[in-house]
Amino acid sequence: SHLIDVPDSFIVFQVSQFDSYSYLFTEPFFVSQNDSEALTNIPLQGLQIGINGELPRNGQAYKNLDTEIHAPDYVARTHLSISSAGTILPLKDGPNVDEMFLSFERIGSHEHVTVEQTYPGLTVPVTGVDVPDIGIRTFDAINATMAQITGIPKTHTDIASTFNTVRQQLPVDPKIDGFLSAHQMGITQLAIQYCHALVEDSSARAAFFPGFNFSGTAQTVLASGNRGLIITPLLERAVGNNLLSQPDVSDMSNELNSLMDTLLACGGTCDDATRTRTVVKAACAAVLGSASMLIQ
Repeated sequence: SHLIDVPDSFIVFQVSQFDSYSYLFTEPFFVSQNDSEALTNIPLQGLQIGINGELPRNGQAYKNLDTEIHAPDYVARTHLSISSAGTILPLKDGPNVDEMFLSFERIGSHEHVTVEQTYPGLTVPVTGVDVPDIGIRTFDAINATMAQITGIPKTHTDIASTFNTVRQQLPVDPKIDGFLSAHQMGITQLAIQYCHALVEDSSARAAFFPGFNFSGTAQTVLASGNRGLIITPLLERAVGNNLLSQPDVSDMSNELNSLMDTLLACGGTCDDATRTRTVVKAACAAVLGSASMLIQ
């Protein structure tokens, strides 16, 4: 307001925390809450966004901005767009602490030169907190890994829809000590959708589970002697080999057998081909959404 002599005037951004390391700034616009003040054309050049007293070197998408707040285009108390661009700037201490400010090469009749910040070179800390040797896959890597394991493309309509729904719920940081129960819920939903798409596609399931009869009744085709046709392909595709840290295959096989026992204990009321597919989907999702997929 004091730079352009228009009381109660603002430049407004939509700002959100993009991930663990950055903020997303989009759709800057000018607005004035003063109805009586006449507005003249206001030059606006070289807009930069600062955080905690510093101007980040990267992400300054509006640094080359050269426009004006054009009085004839402005209606009081409405938004006048400054730029359609968006940008990502580094997160410092978190949204509850970080303070943002704006810098201009020119706004109205005021001009100044922006002094570029200098940054010290990187140093190797002498001491620090021990960090885990293993990490976790993040959202896009999880989606790509599930697609690779199942053979179902990420572009499958139901898969893409589910991923867009749970994307914000999936891990964004590879540090394993930041993993939350909410992350696992998102992973589980995506795993279920991949397994549903796999089992409901007759060609895909035949290639993944060769020799298994999906048309048979559950109690018959999922008798203990036939379960290897389901369990073995899942473990072969989803569990690594010769890694320093990986799940025990026999433990996973026992858990899957126990899961199948539970799902088949329905007193004969669900002994049909529909139940067969349901049990296979459950076993698939248990493996696909497990640590064998997530941890790297």
